[in-house]
Amino acid sequence: MNRLLIALLGAGLLAASIAACSRAEPATETTPERPPALIAQPTPAADDEQEAPSALSDGDEEPRIPGLVAWWTRPDINAVLQLSDAEAREIGGHLRNLELSYQLAQTRLREARRAQTRMIEDVNIEGADILRFHREQLQTLSTEALELNIAARVWVRDRLSAEQKAAILERSPGFFRARWFRPARVNVREGEVRKSEP
Repeated sequence: MNRLLIALLGAGLLAASIAACSRAEPATETTPERPPALIAQPTPAADDEQEAPSALSDGDEEPRIPGLVAWWTRPDINAVLQLSDAEAREIGGHLRNLELSYQLAQTRLREARRAQTRMIEDVNIEGADILRFHREQLQTLSTEALELNIAARVWVRDRLSAEQKAAILERSPGFFRARWFRPARVNVREGEVRKSEP
């Protein structure tokens, strides 16, 4: 009798458990998050320049200045720096000349990289010759582009007053770290570009 009672109680509990499970929400399978796929991104310029922060600040503060590429052409930045028309022309002319030289160096560097790739693919060219080409051409041109970038920043830093530097750094703390020069969209050749007068 006891065994029968225990069996009936066990069957009742089992039936109640099954009924409760069938009323419950279906379990959702969670898939573990996968890291984002590695996608080939454009390689940053050799000078490791970064865009300035572009987020707007909170409250009544003025917004930070977004990207600073060719900033010398923008009236809003000239206003922050409180540049006269003559000062804006002087700074703009000098930086445009440096930008053109930078674009010329970029063009030469791009052509040297292509030549180096062809050399690597040519089984008849010695490895030592490829390494020599790399040192004499690519490293030299890369250094030239870096020097033009730093020359622009130092020239502007020395040209601006302490008040002007404070004003631009308040509005855009990444001003001196930001990308200033436009990349060469097409190959720039010496003699094809007329530089402006400083």
